[in-house]
Amino acid sequence: MKTLIVFALGLLLTSCASRQACLLKEPPYPCILSNDIKLIQTDYLPVNNRYRDIMIQRGLTAKISVNCGIRLLYSMKQNEIFANVKYEMSDSIHYLRDKKNIIKYTTLLPIAEDSTEIDTSIIISGFKTYEWTRTSLSVGQFLSLSVFFDDINYRILYVYFPNLGKNNSYSTLEDFKTKKALFLSEIVPCLLK
Repeated sequence: MKTLIVFALGLLLTSCASRQACLLKEPPYPCILSNDIKLIQTDYLPVNNRYRDIMIQRGLTAKISVNCGIRLLYSMKQNEIFANVKYEMSDSIHYLRDKKNIIKYTTLLPIAEDSTEIDTSIIISGFKTYEWTRTSLSVGQFLSLSVFFDDINYRILYVYFPNLGKNNSYSTLEDFKTKKALFLSEIVPCLLK
């Protein structure tokens, strides 16, 4: 019994220490970006949020551990939102489970609507992405979602590209894909270095 209490106390202290280290770490930005893209808002995840729910199947959710997190909003031209970036650090004990559930979440999202392509072959700065992109600018709330995993440091980077409909600053889908690819090639190495 005494061994079990010491072990549980050790786990608790390790968890608290890693959480404190994460929270005390200076945020990994500003990043130097092209195309007049600029950071317009930063939100820190409240300290008491240790988990959040994501849908992994219709009607089934899973808890994702979050030691700390930052949301970064980037704009392009007249403060229109170009990308919503969530930068999170998972609990090391639950990271592999979290990664598996996030991959399920990433592939489930586009099923709700037609006109999507799923791609898991993109690697940027050594980080593999799980990504889907719409095949039309006129469909869906988001044009694309890219998720990157840093297996060594238990970090997850989500990059959502909202669909602003008529207010999109892209003339064609190819224009959007070009701007997205350039943004990802700059933001991923900056945030996950």
